[in-house]
Amino acid sequence: MPHETSDFISRDDLLDQSKSESPACSTDVMGIQTTFVSVDQEVLRTAHDALDYSLEHVKGELVVHDATLGRGTLKNKTWALRLESDIRLIDQAIVMVRKSLGWPVP
Repeated sequence: MPHETSDFISRDDLLDQSKSESPACSTDVMGIQTTFVSVDQEVLRTAHDALDYSLEHVKGELVVHDATLGRGTLKNKTWALRLESDIRLIDQAIVMVRKSLGWPVP
């Protein structure tokens, strides 16, 4: 017979846990754990380059999508909106990486 365990953690337990954790690791009231780590700047620069390439790629895909398929159907409109959402997320990630590197944010 399998042993059942509960993964439920109450908000009060999370608050108590976050108070007892080290300063490098904390849990907010929603249960999201923030961990601070040291990352080599070369890794951040490589991530920035990958994000920059991804941004240009997704923008290009959106242009091709709109030029060939348009947004006339629900499916095409939904896909275009998804690409626009991806562009915003990649932009936000680029800003975070640039700030971490101490680079100016355009």
